[in-house]
Amino acid sequence: MRRADCQESSRYNRDHLRYPGDLTDEELGTCPVPQTARQARWRQRSVNLREVMNGIMSVPSTGCRWRALPKDLPPRSTLYDYSDLWSWTDSEKITCLVLQTPIHSRTARAMPAAACRKEKIATMCNMRVSNLAALATALILFAVAPAMAAKITVFDVSGSTDTYADAINAPGAITGWYLDSKGTHGFVRAADGTITGFDAPGGTQTQPVCINDKGAIAGTFQGGSFEQSFVRTPGGTITTFYDTGSTTAAAINDKGAVTGSWQDSSQVWHGFVRMKNGTITHFDPAGATASYPFAINDKGVIAGYWLDSKSVYHGFLRAADGTITSFDPEGSIYTEATGINDKGVVVGAYAGSNDKIHGFVRTADGTITSFDAPDATGGTTANSIDSKGAVAGFYTVFGGGYHGFQRAAKGTLTEFDPPNSTYTRPESIAGHAVVAGYFADTGGVYHGFLRGK
Repeated sequence: MRRADCQESSRYNRDHLRYPGDLTDEELGTCPVPQTARQARWRQRSVNLREVMNGIMSVPSTGCRWRALPKDLPPRSTLYDYSDLWSWTDSEKITCLVLQTPIHSRTARAMPAAACRKEKIATMCNMRVSNLAALATALILFAVAPAMAAKITVFDVSGSTDTYADAINAPGAITGWYLDSKGTHGFVRAADGTITGFDAPGGTQTQPVCINDKGAIAGTFQGGSFEQSFVRTPGGTITTFYDTGSTTAAAINDKGAVTGSWQDSSQVWHGFVRMKNGTITHFDPAGATASYPFAINDKGVIAGYWLDSKSVYHGFLRAADGTITSFDPEGSIYTEATGINDKGVVVGAYAGSNDKIHGFVRTADGTITSFDAPDATGGTTANSIDSKGAVAGFYTVFGGGYHGFQRAAKGTLTEFDPPNSTYTRPESIAGHAVVAGYFADTGGVYHGFLRGK
């Protein structure tokens, strides 16, 4: 190999970085972290801007979901706020960073994400930076989705600049969060379409992430210097809680039990389950260096994923009695379990040896079935499963962005996108195969959507 080629290869080698989305000193020197004149008049900054940029860049450079970003990066609410600010002030610098940051597939599996692939450079502008919309449109080749029999309803919280629907329950209530000029707030949308906004008391950046069939909601908010969690009753009463450090709720079942992750004084993340009476139990799979519970069913069984000493992720199930079982689909180099129903059926995604992402369904007896969306050239990620076994998630197309899918219990898979969508993220499915999520339109604005009855 020529010396010039060696130097070029060395430049794009990211093996020495903590995560493949992290920026090198050279990249930061070429395109400095954006600043604004207004920032000089603000109070002294308490957040590390390099870490903010690392977090933002992890989304387009690896396909990582916002909710699945590594916990040692700044809170996703902080990342959203800075990306919004910079989109209006320093979009050229953001563009420069997006286009010059390469992707290294060998290190991609160190990310807790289900969409890592080095050819995704063409989709890197799908991040939330509004002023990059024109660039993203130029890079995205729109895939033609099959005709949709199901109705898609688009909605927004009044006065919002962006709306993100994160979860739906069997009766049809949806929760999520929205952005406006004052920050990030939670909302609940009743089955009749009525939307109610709310905020966790004593904090900022409220982000609900789950809702049970009784209408109880759990989520996170920024309380002081770290993330805290909350539970909101159907009547609107909010109870906040946290452990010794940052605490992020991920799911709530119909009995009011909440699961998620908490960070200790050494900044190591562990799993927890909080019962309705407030009792909290900590847990980790054997050998875990980090644990990320992601879903809980009404029997108290928890699904999630954990990191081993070699930075490889594995799926796990924690029974109500505390017994933990780890699993991986055959040939997996990392596994992410993201949903479970009351029958014990688990869904998620894994990367095969060729780095391609596949969706999977794991039945209660341990049988794992892998699947891919027909048009997925980048990868397929299952996000949620309902009581009858219907699955919702997204797939990626090289040069064509993110698109939604719905998979019936018998395996029939339907691809879809809301009208004018350039980025579709189904997040939850419930009831009679009704899907909720969010999408970005051609102007870079995010909206909530409901697909189904």
